Amino acid sequence: MSVSTFGGLNLAFSGVRVSQRNLDITSNNIVNADTDGYTRQTTTVSGSYAKSGLYGDPLAAPNGVDLTGYQRIRDALTDRRYYDQAPKKGEAEAEQGYLSQVELFFNEPSTDGGVNAVINSFFNGFKEATDSPTSTGVRETILNRGGNLATIFNDAAAHLDNATAQVADELTVRLDEINDYTTKITNLSKEIKIAQANGGFPNDLLDQRDLLLDKLADMANISVTKHGDGTIDLTVGSFAAITGNVKTDAVASDLATGVTAGRYKGLLDLQNTIIPGQRAQLDAIAKGIIDQVNTQHAAGFDLNGAAGGAFFSGADAASMSMAIDNPDELALSSDGSGGSGANGLAISNLRDKTGVIGGASISGAYNRFITDLGNAVQSAKTQVAVATSLTNAVRDQRDSVSAVSLDEEMTNLIRFQTSYGASARAVSAMDEMLDKLVNGTGKAGL
Repeated sequence: MSVSTFGGLNLAFSGVRVSQRNLDITSNNIVNADTDGYTRQTTTVSGSYAKSGLYGDPLAAPNGVDLTGYQRIRDALTDRRYYDQAPKKGEAEAEQGYLSQVELFFNEPSTDGGVNAVINSFFNGFKEATDSPTSTGVRETILNRGGNLATIFNDAAAHLDNATAQVADELTVRLDEINDYTTKITNLSKEIKIAQANGGFPNDLLDQRDLLLDKLADMANISVTKHGDGTIDLTVGSFAAITGNVKTDAVASDLATGVTAGRYKGLLDLQNTIIPGQRAQLDAIAKGIIDQVNTQHAAGFDLNGAAGGAFFSGADAASMSMAIDNPDELALSSDGSGGSGANGLAISNLRDKTGVIGGASISGAYNRFITDLGNAVQSAKTQVAVATSLTNAVRDQRDSVSAVSLDEEMTNLIRFQTSYGASARAVSAMDEMLDKLVNGTGKAGL
């Protein structure tokens, strides 16, 4: 086997070319080290051999090195693990955000500004009236506290309704984002397919698509199947959003049941289960107060000796309001005498009467409501912490393979620079040999 001098020059020059490309790709990695979604790239090379030898040599001769492509260093397994874990984080974050907002309104425990403080102030007003049940000022205080109680239940119901409306609005926004992501993914897949069909290496386009898939995984559980031609099949929940390069827009009903994780699922749970459950608890407490106070108030007599009527009107937290506004109509007496406050004391005792709301007292039912809310908030915070930790662990594992390490790239830079210099020196040596061959041959005989 032999290699001609001209063949050796081509062989050495191939090393220069590949070293230059390695330096280029290393530089590209370095400048993109902080680019969101960028995947570290490397060249793919192979030894080149002349199939039938050079200049008639029957044996295969070395022919340098060939650059065969540019490869992203990406692990499909860690991608799938990320798609499995990221939705759990998005779901927990969605629930925590709204639950914390709801908890903030109730301001518990509180000495004066929370719902519980207003409930206690209302019932304590009836107890305090036993010392002077005929006092107009005392009676007006009770009516004012009743009005405050109705107002704070109205506000609480409105706050929960507002949270429900915000969730509905965000669901619409998130649905639009999901469809926007799938549109962009489809367009990128089309470009990737064309580039690959023409022999290109669309690594930047692949990075952009993978970044969009990561963002989509925060929204919902997804399944991705990648094809050799550069296209993908994508399901969001159980909805087939992309098949090849055919994209279908999702509507709310497409995701209502098929999405089992992700920010969208957290919002669905808030809209359909969590906030309605809190509203039902609040309404039960308000109705318990309305019914119990009205029943006991009707059993007493007002300042004029007339039987008491309804104290509150309404049937839930949103509709609760005062039914009387005249202090004289407050039925504090139990025997028709103006100086008796026994019925007012009986109303005061309703706060701790058991069996009023689902087997509990009014105060017990409200405490259970606050405890349930607090537990839900704490559970959501814990889930966020755990899901964030696990998601970050998967991301770190993926980054250990795919992210740019500046230390490693600087080492590569020195290695490829040395390789470039060595190949260039080989080119120079071959050039000197050719110069000697062309210009020096035969001169000694002249």
